[in-house]
Amino acid sequence: MPKSERRSARKGSSHKPSGGGRLEESRASVLASLGQELLHPPSMKAFSRWAAAGIDRVSLLKHTIWGNIRWPKSIGRSLGPTLASGFTVTHWFDYINGVVVGPGVVEDQSKWLRGDAPSVWDVPDAGDHYHVSFECDAAVFPNVITVDFAEHQAWDTNLQIRLRSTTRRIVGPDDEQPFMVDPDKYIVLSDFTIEEVPIRRF
Repeated sequence: MPKSERRSARKGSSHKPSGGGRLEESRASVLASLGQELLHPPSMKAFSRWAAAGIDRVSLLKHTIWGNIRWPKSIGRSLGPTLASGFTVTHWFDYINGVVVGPGVVEDQSKWLRGDAPSVWDVPDAGDHYHVSFECDAAVFPNVITVDFAEHQAWDTNLQIRLRSTTRRIVGPDDEQPFMVDPDKYIVLSDFTIEEVPIRRF
């Protein structure tokens, strides 16, 4: 459920409608089912199959952005408590704004703004690759997701850093960004990946 809908729900009447208990039981079941779905990296195919089982499932996915970071275990991982702690995932949106400043003159005052921090979590072990997934609400404006290595979370010990002949870089689905998300839709981006490249020494 988008955060705006969660806020509206908190502001609503505290009176529980007739049948509310059954609705809550049904919602708990749907959330538990979604939790099981998220034990795997998100995909449009899997979400489409899951959402087809009921309108309440569709409502949970509306106007959301999902994605995955995938990389070979041979590259290593952050030394933090979780895989996710090695990354900073940021949601940006292009706030498009035209202001009338005079007769027949509209000034572009658009600017990129940072959205709410996405949810980021480890996906259980998946063979020879690590997976970290993320999710956030979409904006009604053009959206961009960036993934960076966390600034204060090391991936190597000092000794490993001295011995390394390669470095790591994140490769994102740049050809898919910026992107729009229809209010009644959701999107799963192609994977962000990590690759090793030689260190250039001069």
